[in-house]
Amino acid sequence: MDISSRVTNHLKKICEPGSRPIGSAANHKAAAYIQEVFLTCGLVVHEQEFACPHWQLTRTELVANGKPLQAEANTFSPPCNEPKECKVYSPRRDQKIVRLLEEKNPQAIITVNPQIHAVAPVIEDWDLLIPSVTVSPDVGLQLMNVKQPVRVVVVSHRDKSHGSNIIGTKGTRERIVLCAHYDTKVKTQGAFDNGSGVAVLLTLAELLTQRELATDMEFIAFNDEEYNGLGDYEYVRHTSEFESIHAVINIDGVGHFLGSHTVTIMENSQALRDVVSSTKEKYPGIVWVDPWPQSNHSTFSRRGVPSMAVSSVGVDIAHSPLDTVERISADKLAEVVMFITDIVDASDDKPLAWFRKSKKEGTDK
Repeated sequence: MDISSRVTNHLKKICEPGSRPIGSAANHKAAAYIQEVFLTCGLVVHEQEFACPHWQLTRTELVANGKPLQAEANTFSPPCNEPKECKVYSPRRDQKIVRLLEEKNPQAIITVNPQIHAVAPVIEDWDLLIPSVTVSPDVGLQLMNVKQPVRVVVVSHRDKSHGSNIIGTKGTRERIVLCAHYDTKVKTQGAFDNGSGVAVLLTLAELLTQRELATDMEFIAFNDEEYNGLGDYEYVRHTSEFESIHAVINIDGVGHFLGSHTVTIMENSQALRDVVSSTKEKYPGIVWVDPWPQSNHSTFSRRGVPSMAVSSVGVDIAHSPLDTVERISADKLAEVVMFITDIVDASDDKPLAWFRKSKKEGTDK
């Protein structure tokens, strides 16, 4: 089977159950598939399990002055089904806002997404036990002029559940780590974010385990990247030997037909950057971008591990219903597989110190 067919098959299998938010049955099914592929590759598989909720939403309603308005329950919102004196706020969430809300303890919260016509949840915090919904700016303006209590209905249910990182290792010595997260937000198939990254990771596991590499390999499918980062926390809790990691390559959001692939690198030696640069020349569709922290590679870079992230620019479908398998190019996924394979090959025989930034090199170049 060629690389394009192989990686597409993995993408379809991962995305088949639909959205994969932490704690859900679809999330567990994806974990089982990843574990099956790792075992088939002959990897030693470890599962790092942690507790989390499973949140399900049945219905959301918002009524003001007898008129129904469009609203979306915020992820993990508790249920409510009574007329409420609601507080409306529009800034993005931060710790101060959450603390003030908990102190004032309103019956419900209406958040306004500042993006025009957007109703994507603003609050995604399972520790905040106040019912809440998000509305668009237009609806928010209407609500500012409402003098009577509005009716907020959230029919939701939350159970205790679990999530897991799935880790496959070949060898136990100094190693290169390849990773991608497999969870999604709610109400999205998550093909681009990040079924694509997982499909590339699984294909790399199949290809690289067939080679006699000088360096050991670790393949990590992270969970809960989208919400609280519990997967990263659990990995750190179980891992004390970050000093033995040569480098990390994280794949997050690749393969879109209309996007361009990107690469960035941090905490690296100039020698490693030179290898990435020379390898990239074979792939003119991949462009350099500045370092960015919003994914699993930051768990490693913050600890001084040379970290590379492969992603995309030019697309904005993540976390939305538009993020489907049909928008992913098999050839572009194959491009990422070959690019990362070439980088692993080019750096395989290098010692640990070759990857690490020296004291003389200072900040990333």
